[in-house]
Amino acid sequence: MLDLDLTATLNLPAFATRKALSHIAAMLSHHLIDATGFVALSLNVGALLRPGDRTLLKIGSWASAVWAINSLLIGAPTAAALSALSVGRQASALALQDRPGRLKCAVFLLFVGATLVVSALTWHGAYSLFPAAGSLVGTFAMFWLCGTRLRSAMVLVSAL
Repeated sequence: MLDLDLTATLNLPAFATRKALSHIAAMLSHHLIDATGFVALSLNVGALLRPGDRTLLKIGSWASAVWAINSLLIGAPTAAALSALSVGRQASALALQDRPGRLKCAVFLLFVGATLVVSALTWHGAYSLFPAAGSLVGTFAMFWLCGTRLRSAMVLVSAL
């Protein structure tokens, strides 16, 4: 039978092995945070540089999904929840891009309400205001702006 107890195998006290494993886990999570942030940022920049708004929304939704993971890893629940909501918002804006204003307005208002509810449920003080404000600006931009104005708004959202 295989002995997987490292403390006995290495003849170390139990706390030393736990401390080493804890250190390794912390290093791995730090690298995962860096990697997800880099991937999300690369997707965002790539999306902004694409000429079509549809492509911006498609790539931007992937970036939002990766930002949600990154935000969870760094312990930012409001940003994580709003990034996850952003995936649905961008998919909806993409589907409604050429639809009548009334339907688009109803879905827009639904996402504004959802943004406010998610922000309230995950509120962690004044720092939660930035992702909430960014999400509201992004919601407006996704449904009502196009071209350079959409890209300018998305740069503002990224700054928040």
